[in-house]
Amino acid sequence: MIKYFFIFILFIHSLIHLLGFFKAFDIFKIEQLKALISKFFGILWLFTCIIFLISILLFIFKKETWWVWGAFAILLSQILIIKFWSDAKAGTFANIIILIVILLSYANFNFDKLVKQEIFELGSLATNQPNDLFINDLNTLPPIVQKWLKNSIIDRSKNISRVFLLQKGKMRIKPNGKWMNFKAKQWFSLLDPSFIWYANVSISPFLFLKARDKYFKSKGNMLIKLLSLIPIVNESGKEINQGVMVRYLAESVWFPSFALSTYLKWEEMNNNKARVIFEYKNKKVEGVFKFNEKGYPISFLSKRYYVREKKSSLENWCVKIDKGSFKEFQGIIIPTKAKVIWKLKDGDFFWLKLEIKDIKYIN
Repeated sequence: MIKYFFIFILFIHSLIHLLGFFKAFDIFKIEQLKALISKFFGILWLFTCIIFLISILLFIFKKETWWVWGAFAILLSQILIIKFWSDAKAGTFANIIILIVILLSYANFNFDKLVKQEIFELGSLATNQPNDLFINDLNTLPPIVQKWLKNSIIDRSKNISRVFLLQKGKMRIKPNGKWMNFKAKQWFSLLDPSFIWYANVSISPFLFLKARDKYFKSKGNMLIKLLSLIPIVNESGKEINQGVMVRYLAESVWFPSFALSTYLKWEEMNNNKARVIFEYKNKKVEGVFKFNEKGYPISFLSKRYYVREKKSSLENWCVKIDKGSFKEFQGIIIPTKAKVIWKLKDGDFFWLKLEIKDIKYIN
């Protein structure tokens, strides 16, 4: 609805510029315009209208650089408004509204540009790594992990190096906070463990967050901006590095073949649990996977840094998988729904629920 309202404002504002053209060439009698307008300026009013209309079309067809045309149109429009201020000053208000949207679009363009560059760098990792980073012998793993891989990977000829998936879900930042809807895209590299998570989080009809979580070359970074423009979070460091590494390990249930990676060491705990140690570039995390009778993972538990009042502490971080959510994608069976919970001393903080909408495996 907001999008259509903006298009309406932009369209009406563009057509109003035709009045200057009509006045200059005496096409219609425009009594509202008292000032004399030369044909040169009349052509400028027409040209500005055309530029606005072009920006509308680009906006409708979701072209990322529509704002370039819009900014140029606003510049011309405001020059004309200043020139004929007594008659046209009301147009400044419309230009301000349009300018705000253009600034947000520009910020969104820059955020997307950053993510695209990081995705390109992540993709280059897979092409520069050898393919011998996976163990061939399933018998080296705990029986329950062997069962998981045998039941999950239907097409064992598939050699996966990258993964792309679509998510949706809800999140909140406080135990009693408001749930916020989000949609996300995520890219993984398996041979050189890395990921880029890019999300749009809806706060209200007029407010949103752009979020990007990154694990790249053993380092993490979380970037969040309000309206793509105002930085809310831009965190790196030891705690973030540890957190994204734990996250990667937990999310490897979406690409089970990573369980064969030489970066992992598995230890049998009992018939339905296995501890795994993930060591990569002198950094190490560990966690415990729990499996059901079919060998499918149903939970993951690890220690992860939790930030509270600008202080971080290692707390239990748990992923609970919906037991009825397993689906097959390209010959691989994975869970598609999960909840994420902080197990804190003062009670559980259930903060995230997500669903995988689609996933692509790339050789």
